[in-house]
Amino acid sequence: MRVDIYHQIFSDNDRLNEDNPEPSSQENLRERNEPNILDEDDDVLARDIAGQLQLRAMIAETNAQSIEVFTGCIEDTPVVKSHIENVRLTQQFIQEISTATLDNGKLDEDVVWRLRNPVEGSVDITNPDIRLSLDLFIGCKHTSEATYHAVWDAILQHFPDSNVLSYHLVKKLVAEYSGVVSVLDDMCIN
Repeated sequence: MRVDIYHQIFSDNDRLNEDNPEPSSQENLRERNEPNILDEDDDVLARDIAGQLQLRAMIAETNAQSIEVFTGCIEDTPVVKSHIENVRLTQQFIQEISTATLDNGKLDEDVVWRLRNPVEGSVDITNPDIRLSLDLFIGCKHTSEATYHAVWDAILQHFPDSNVLSYHLVKKLVAEYSGVVSVLDDMCIN
C-alpha cells in the first residue's frame, strides 16, 4: 500500500508539472544559454526526496488519527467500546493512564506537595542514630519487616540509650528524603 501511495504522489507531481504553464528552472537556464546546473539525476533525487517527505507526512497523519480513535482523543467522537473483555479492560487502562494527574491520584496531600516542591541540596544524615537506622533499613531491603524489628530490638537491648528508628519511622524518613512513596491499590477482581 505504501508503494501505491508513493507512486500516486509521483504521478500527481507529474500531472501538476504538466498543468503548470511556467517553464521549469532547467528550461529557464537553457533559454538564457547558461550552463545546465541541474542534471537529470539531481532532478530525480529531488523528486524522490519530496515524495518521501510527502509520504512520511501522510503516514504520520494516518498514525495520529489511528491513535486518536483508539484512545478517544478526537473531540465529539465517542470511543468504540470493545465487546471483548480483555480489549475493553485495556481500553479502560489506557484511558485512565491518559487522564492521570497528581491531583486525581491516591496520593496524600503532603506527598503531592513534596513532589511539587522537592528538597533541594544534600540531606543531613550526620546523626549517628539516623545513620544506623538508614543502614539497617538498606541492609534489610531483601528481608522481611520482622527481620528489621528483630535487629532493632537487639540493638535497643544492647544500647538502651540508642534512638534507632522503628521500621515505620525509618520508612517514613526515607520517603521524606527521597520523595518515593509506596502506593497500595487493591488489584483483586473479587
